[in-house]
Amino acid sequence: MKLFYHYTSERVAKMIKSGSDIVPLSNVCIPDLPNLEWFVHIPYWARNKKYIYSLLNPVPNGWEETGQLERLFGYISSDRIALLRFNLPEHDLRSTYVLEGDFANSIDRFNREIRKGRLPTEDLYEKFRDYLDSKVQLSAYGYNYRLPEAIIPKKISNKRISIIEIFNS
Repeated sequence: MKLFYHYTSERVAKMIKSGSDIVPLSNVCIPDLPNLEWFVHIPYWARNKKYIYSLLNPVPNGWEETGQLERLFGYISSDRIALLRFNLPEHDLRSTYVLEGDFANSIDRFNREIRKGRLPTEDLYEKFRDYLDSKVQLSAYGYNYRLPEAIIPKKISNKRISIIEIFNS
């Protein structure tokens, strides 16, 4: 059985404990960037679908050292963070993919440049493409990414979710 880990706010964890499911809310690409298609072709799966981002380990190697875990906690924007664990039914594993999260800082810089109306540098453009091109089906993933992040396009039943811990961010 494959386990996944998901960080969220304490408020969301309480909602799950009260019977709510986790639903996909995040786009792979930030959708509010004006005219993003002018700069880079964004595939349908990255632009129009919503996902639940999760990790393959509670604190994967590299996530703390690179500052990505702190960055993730900043996105959650809560004083109290909850770590959840869940599994997926076999048929949902087929639609689960892994991306190389090591490109995330470059993606942030790329997005900031576009928001400011600037053309991203060729280097940032390439890293953005590398991030999108890193998508691989979970079953084919070779555990070779430095900062793997799983994207799940389906809701997760609260019956499959355990709250591992709640802590101060």
